[in-house]
Amino acid sequence: MIYVAIDSTKSAMDSILGAMKEYKQIDINFSKYVKNIAFTPAPKHKQIANIVLIIGESVQRNKMQIYGYELANTPILSKISTNTESPNLFVFNDVISAQIATYESLSQVLTFANQNNLDKKWFEYLNVIDAMKLGGYKSVVISNQEQFSLWSKATTTIFSRADELHWSADSIAGKQLDGMGFDENVLPILDSVLTINADSNVYSPLFLTLHLMGSHVGYTNRYPKRYEKFSARDIVGDKKSSAKEDLAQYANSILYTDFVIGEIIRQFADSDSIVIYISDHANDVWDTGEGSLRVDSKITRFMVEVPFIIYVSDKFKTLHPTLYTRIAKSTHKPFMIDDLIHTLIDIAGFQIDGYESWRSVLSDDFNASRIRMVGTQASVDYDKDLR
Repeated sequence: MIYVAIDSTKSAMDSILGAMKEYKQIDINFSKYVKNIAFTPAPKHKQIANIVLIIGESVQRNKMQIYGYELANTPILSKISTNTESPNLFVFNDVISAQIATYESLSQVLTFANQNNLDKKWFEYLNVIDAMKLGGYKSVVISNQEQFSLWSKATTTIFSRADELHWSADSIAGKQLDGMGFDENVLPILDSVLTINADSNVYSPLFLTLHLMGSHVGYTNRYPKRYEKFSARDIVGDKKSSAKEDLAQYANSILYTDFVIGEIIRQFADSDSIVIYISDHANDVWDTGEGSLRVDSKITRFMVEVPFIIYVSDKFKTLHPTLYTRIAKSTHKPFMIDDLIHTLIDIAGFQIDGYESWRSVLSDDFNASRIRMVGTQASVDYDKDLR
């Protein structure tokens, strides 16, 4: 038993050290690649003081109150959305992920890699952190996910390109996904970052990314006891007790994420800010009767139908009326988040090699006819085969 424990520990350490070497080499490749990129920074009048990207985890939009779910598990977002005369919150209702796993999804979401170009690796493309820096934005990342694993390879490498990268205490401690602490751990870090940024003598617009644990399995580990609002008895329909328990815990995890998002939005409500919330992928949570499921060979629509929500402050509405109008007109467009980087660049207001306006969901020339092929081989047509 002692030998097995030592051998297991050694294997884990070898894996981490190997990953760190790989991250370092890819980081060097990024540095070389960026030197050859042509770009034009955003003019001052197009700059936004704060562009905030919140990346959730394993959240299916159909299980959210704000998307019509029967349980009231997004009370904060739903309350913000009640202002319909001059909305601050926009809920996009036809957005999917291209992949059903974190690594495959975010390696596309955070780079120019996409489902139409699977012949190249994600690290052969420009990433969003370097793009935003070239565009004139200071880039800061705060993460409550693990630093070193197969699943975090792309995110850790890309996030390491930021001007500042802050890991939660559990990330620093090397905890694995199941043992990560609650997402509110990012809030004091965010407060500190904003305080320091406000006190700085050098102003630059901010691109801030927050990576949450969200609704990663097991769901009961994703929220503190005070957010245990729903139980099996709240789940309607003819389902077995284990399914109802799962669904209740999933609903609680989303309720807690709503709180975290609400706290993040509160920090930016009085400044020139836009906050974008997505999930890396979704989960089929007993929708097809097989449990909490994410399998590429059995892909269903419930594994890719993700939330895409944009919040803008009142000050943003005043300073960026044309962009505000474009956001308001885009909520029904069919979009796939492997093209998110194009939307972020469009919002940020700069030009750079690799940007294609037709891939931005906010663009007037957005291609709403793009065939949305999902899965690791881009072999399943979402609109034809899954909807």
